[in-house]
Amino acid sequence: MLTNFTLRPEFNVPLGAPVGDPAQVPGGLAWVRMYQNGMTIVNPDANATTSTSLGLDPYRNVSTNRILAGDISIPPISGIVLVKVAPADLDARRKADLSLLQQGLEKYYAKYGTYKIAGAGANGNGNGWVAFEGTAGVTYLKSITRALFEEGFLATSTIKDPDPAQARFGGYMLYLCQTATSSNYSLSATLNSPSAEEISYAQTGCNATGANGAYSTYGKNYILTGANGAPNIASY
Repeated sequence: MLTNFTLRPEFNVPLGAPVGDPAQVPGGLAWVRMYQNGMTIVNPDANATTSTSLGLDPYRNVSTNRILAGDISIPPISGIVLVKVAPADLDARRKADLSLLQQGLEKYYAKYGTYKIAGAGANGNGNGWVAFEGTAGVTYLKSITRALFEEGFLATSTIKDPDPAQARFGGYMLYLCQTATSSNYSLSATLNSPSAEEISYAQTGCNATGANGAYSTYGKNYILTGANGAPNIASY
């Protein structure tokens, strides 16, 4: 009889059959194996953290239940089990989209020391609808997503809400809170089924409430935040 045995969630994941042999990430330390319904990634190195890209499609981390997309890091001597997110899971797509946007913003900050993207967003001030170009009360000469794409910080020039009914001006918003000593931001989306914690956290972001608040006016109930080059990974 086994004792001191912990049944981890990774042991019961329906990954399906493997669709290839394990392969090392080119130029990296990680090894990846693809399955019908997901993938496993392992970093066997004892000392170094490594990174890899998941691309634009969302995956769910079985251990933490977080939605991931884009670049991820794998600590030394560790692994991760990821399952594909169903296309019908629009909230998962939205969380993945905001994760991609957050990664792009952090790369921009690392290069320029600010989250304010010059010439992009509402009246070129780096705020507002992230994927809109045109006139919406104010002028958007260049979208925030296009500016990040042109810098090489996004893999696509536009990222919009997957539901056309919610994709007003692209659906996603960015607001900045800038002071003499601090640079903060909130990226926001409207989920179909937000948790109470997500709704509560959404009300704490930059320009969340008030006459033109992301939460109070536009109904944005999910946010990702960051400050001074340090992203807040959890949404609440």
